[in-house]
Amino acid sequence: MKKQKEKSAKKRLRGWLIALGFIAVLAGSLTLYGYIARQDPQRMMENHIVKLERTTYKDMPAMRFVGMAVNEAEWPEAIYAREEMWERRAEFMPALDAMEEYASDITEVCDLTHNFNVEHDEDSVEQYLVGKFMKAGAPVPEGFDSFEVPAGKMVRCTVRGEWDDMRRRGGGIIYNKIDRGRYQFLYPEGWFFVQVYLDETVPEEGMVSRMAFMNPCGS
Repeated sequence: MKKQKEKSAKKRLRGWLIALGFIAVLAGSLTLYGYIARQDPQRMMENHIVKLERTTYKDMPAMRFVGMAVNEAEWPEAIYAREEMWERRAEFMPALDAMEEYASDITEVCDLTHNFNVEHDEDSVEQYLVGKFMKAGAPVPEGFDSFEVPAGKMVRCTVRGEWDDMRRRGGGIIYNKIDRGRYQFLYPEGWFFVQVYLDETVPEEGMVSRMAFMNPCGS
């Protein structure tokens, strides 16, 4: 009788182990399928998936952002003006590329948005610049504008997704990342927002690539 009970217990244990093994394999398969699905460009576009791939925090020196500016306050006119300025970048970026002796560690073409009024009230105006980060004190070519970037910690998030999805959701992704971490999002004073165009960034609809976003942050 005792031996029969032991055999019965062993069978039940074996059955449980087989069932658990099957569940583990199934869970692993679903996880792998989900990962592949999230990485597939077509699925990413269909489901508007924007994946955070990398986050870095770095202490940066004071810099000067030099670029062509849009000061339009009315919407949607401001959006149209920004898009037009971006389309014109080939006209004025060579002048900044030639300033190699003033280049900073951030070498990519960027657009930077900041607010003239730190209270960010209804009368405040955002300035949008397309250009590059330069060393502090870099000369500002005729026709260009600039924004003084104070020394401090900056967070940089690299994301993957479709062009419009990245631009639309990138800000929220970087803000959420900062809020959940050990650093704080600077707002309203000290706020500015940067979109970084990597070599592989393709600014076209219907294409999955990568871009980065930057923000100042405090501890």
